[in-house]
Amino acid sequence: MQADASNPATALLIEDDPFAQFALRQYLEAKRFSVISATTYAEARQLIASQTPPPLLGIVDLALRETDESVPAMRDAYGIELVHILKRLYPQIAIVIWTAYFDGVARILPLLTCGYTGLACVAKGSPESALNEAITRALSHDVYLHHSIVMAHPEPADAMFLKALGPELAPVIEQIAARFADLTPRQREVAERMTCTTNIIAQQLGLTVMTVRKYTDAIYERLELKEDSSINGFRRDAMIVLAHTLRRMRIVEE
Repeated sequence: MQADASNPATALLIEDDPFAQFALRQYLEAKRFSVISATTYAEARQLIASQTPPPLLGIVDLALRETDESVPAMRDAYGIELVHILKRLYPQIAIVIWTAYFDGVARILPLLTCGYTGLACVAKGSPESALNEAITRALSHDVYLHHSIVMAHPEPADAMFLKALGPELAPVIEQIAARFADLTPRQREVAERMTCTTNIIAQQLGLTVMTVRKYTDAIYERLELKEDSSINGFRRDAMIVLAHTLRRMRIVEE
């Protein structure tokens, strides 16, 4: 994982601890990223709204204060909300959640059930190789949970994920995930990016927009998703990404 030295991509670093921020900045700059950073929720919101072009990578600490003057303790909800904001504004951004809490699966379930890809979670204090792997997987649009996050909870991550989806949606997502084997390699590449716009998918895969639309139609057909398929308000493309998330979680656990 190395950014282009002649045209460095932007990495957004949201971390409140000055020592951790310094170390992560050095690490990212050594990887040829141009780093912008924030230490609070409010500062991060300002940075996110002003980025042109959008950042390629975000490293987000979960526990943040609202502002520098905030009296209450740090809240995980601020980090989670920032990930939601980043993914809605820039669906293609790769995000690594960098957390000190080892029950991370439970904390990030609200993100996983949205069907986001390009999302990884690694515990603070993990070796550099773990952070490297998390960033590489996120940049590849995978969903990746470092084994220290997965093993910290007695219930398997995929079981927690399905439980969070609910009894109506969970079996449908399992069925779609099982049908991924019927997709061609190129169709899988398109399917795992379906939270992104058609234009972004075309740019990432070097295809025309028309070709991406043809792949999308073929994916819906192979996964047996009818034109009017919708469960609990989830669109077809969102259900496909949820199925891809489930599939990736099971691959990681293997």
